[in-house]
Amino acid sequence: MGTEVNRFAVVSISEKEYKPAIAYDCIYPMYSIDDTALMVKLPTYQTSYVSVDALNHVVETATCKAANPFSILLAQETARLVVKYLPQALTHPNDLMARYYLLYASLIIGGIAFDNSLLHFTYALEHPLSAVKPELSHGLGLGILLPAVVKQIYAATPEVLASIFSTIVPELKGVPSEAEKPYMLISTSRTINRINKNTII
Repeated sequence: MGTEVNRFAVVSISEKEYKPAIAYDCIYPMYSIDDTALMVKLPTYQTSYVSVDALNHVVETATCKAANPFSILLAQETARLVVKYLPQALTHPNDLMARYYLLYASLIIGGIAFDNSLLHFTYALEHPLSAVKPELSHGLGLGILLPAVVKQIYAATPEVLASIFSTIVPELKGVPSEAEKPYMLISTSRTINRINKNTII
């Protein structure tokens, strides 16, 4: 997600069950063409997973040591777009506007946020999981880990996380003691995704 606009890539070395990330300026693409019409046949579970991936990007870029006002702003907008357009894309897969804004959130916003900050726990934990179990979708692996990570880091950056998740949990006040609220909501969403008959766990 977002590799069309950043300098990061992941290498899968299956024989060693290893997925290192690499980052070089020479990886920046010169051109990228992304066509929403090609995404209308994407299964609902995969649509969910790539959206979770985008949300993970920005949660981490807004809460890591390199976080900055720009990465936080991008995180807030990504969450808003995912919350608004993911249900539409799941209910109406041929809705090109919903597909466009999810693509925009993941590719442009998530990728740029990633490139202007850093990542941390969920990515560091997920890559070994999908390296050992290649059939585990990256987005699903992130979705499994995200609730616990948000709960653990909430006390360190409550105001930032409240501003990101306010579109999902409007009653958040940005205080450390409310970490359970986003944790429970994200966990419920994860549970719903896991019962999808096409899900690989």
